[in-house]
Amino acid sequence: MNFTQLKLENADEVIQLFYSTFRASENEEEAIAVSGLVTNYLQNYPRKDLKGFVALDGIQIVGCVFFSQLNYIESDVSVFILSPMAVKTDFHGKGIGQALINYAHQELRREGVNITMTYGDINFYSKTGYCPVSEDAIAAPLMLSYPDGWLAHSLDGTSDLKIEGPSSCITELNDQSLW
Repeated sequence: MNFTQLKLENADEVIQLFYSTFRASENEEEAIAVSGLVTNYLQNYPRKDLKGFVALDGIQIVGCVFFSQLNYIESDVSVFILSPMAVKTDFHGKGIGQALINYAHQELRREGVNITMTYGDINFYSKTGYCPVSEDAIAAPLMLSYPDGWLAHSLDGTSDLKIEGPSSCITELNDQSLW
């Protein structure tokens, strides 16, 4: 298994990966929503505030994860949020998702990112260093429908998991239905 940064030439394959994975694990509506988000991401990619990483089995993309910048007005801490992520259904349970996130964390750390956030399943994301945080400690950009799923990870090992002030996200994530 190889890991690398996403290239725009792989856009169609990545969109299909998200659609088929979310259709199999969730439903058609979720598949359309998530693959639509990914399509929107890729219309203006690559860029500084959005990073994509892929897992390759030979030349086939079997996993993809995106991280986008969160801005905190009262802080100079560099923060990115993991959203969304997909691994082909045939490759579930093989540690590919965890390895892909760990690879992305290494790359983001190298670029000076201090903290990564995600909004999801603590049982999965805790395997890659995420822990629950309250919105009082680190504000989400929009209201969370499942506050227990707000998770943080210090990439540098020294950044407190507390950031003062409100936050904002990239345009594509600035949609309450995603939160």
